[in-house]
Amino acid sequence: MKPAFVSVVVIFVLSSFACAQSTPGDAAVSDAVAAVQAIELHGVGHAEAAGAMKTLNAVEANQIPVLFDAMDGSNPVSANWIRGAIQKSISRSETFPADSIRAYFEDQARNPKGRWLAWQILCEKQPEFRASTIAALVSDSSMPLREIGIAKLISDADEFGTDVEKMDDVAKDKKKALLQNALENARDVDQVKSIAKSLAALGQEVNLRSHLGFIETWSLVSGFDNKKESGFDVAYEPEKNISSLDLASTYTVGEKTVSWKETTTTEETGVVDLNKVIAKDKGVIAYAVASFESSADVDAEVRIGTPNAHKIWVNGELVMSNEIYHNSNSIDKFSAPVKLKQGDNQIFVKLCQNEQTDSWAQDWSFQVRFCDSTGKAIR
Repeated sequence: MKPAFVSVVVIFVLSSFACAQSTPGDAAVSDAVAAVQAIELHGVGHAEAAGAMKTLNAVEANQIPVLFDAMDGSNPVSANWIRGAIQKSISRSETFPADSIRAYFEDQARNPKGRWLAWQILCEKQPEFRASTIAALVSDSSMPLREIGIAKLISDADEFGTDVEKMDDVAKDKKKALLQNALENARDVDQVKSIAKSLAALGQEVNLRSHLGFIETWSLVSGFDNKKESGFDVAYEPEKNISSLDLASTYTVGEKTVSWKETTTTEETGVVDLNKVIAKDKGVIAYAVASFESSADVDAEVRIGTPNAHKIWVNGELVMSNEIYHNSNSIDKFSAPVKLKQGDNQIFVKLCQNEQTDSWAQDWSFQVRFCDSTGKAIR
């Protein structure tokens, strides 16, 4: 019996030792976080981070707050890795640091996606948490959380009916009030479009271009050389005198004389299709200039959606430069911080089209708007 007893004791001690060894210490976690935060695009730092993730994937529940803190100093790629470690720890732990995670969620200065993850965990572990917090999400600074709040408002509005013909006036008014609140707070463009469509059915038309803050009227000039993508850093005549630009000017381009022409887009999200407005040219550069009126001096963002290489100047200052051709095109694809002054502000855009003949490389277009950091249009 004694040998058997000793055997059991030895096994127990060894098992306890193994478990203790499997939990990384604070220094090891700190080193692992640093390795993961060093990840960059195109695989840079991934090999080192893969080793570090073995440590982070072994953290215990009481160490989860350290990983949430690490979300704040991480780029989108490394934040994704750290989020995975948090989820693994939560999934295997019987307890979790609810107070710390809630404090992280409630601090709107923390990482937006980290706060979204904190909210999701709290909702899963404490089902009543969702009902007690979702109403406030409509104005949250985290866009993933705000989208959840807006989706709830839209759902609440639909409770009053989806067939306008069968709704009484009281139901229509209550639904409209909820949708107007959703429209005021929504930042996701797809949600804005959905809300606008529902409001239109209730008799309220929404000008999406105006609501989202897209610039509608531009002056354009085109034809400047970009053969072999050679013109991106060439300052052609319009670019040399941006601050004192004269829209009555003409320019000699090869054997042609080109001049400024005005166009106003009617596309609902402010897209200006240069293939239609100018010509379906290849290997050329166009310039676009517009005036934007701000009601006050304000910090803002200029955002552009375009598949073409481009530069942007605001009030004569270069604020954006991206030599990327035929990347995926989407609203707000690129953004940059700017300072707008009260009154008129000039925005000047250089748009470069290359010579690719592929069907997917024919788009030559852009859409520009000024907004705050959440995506609300500047007025």
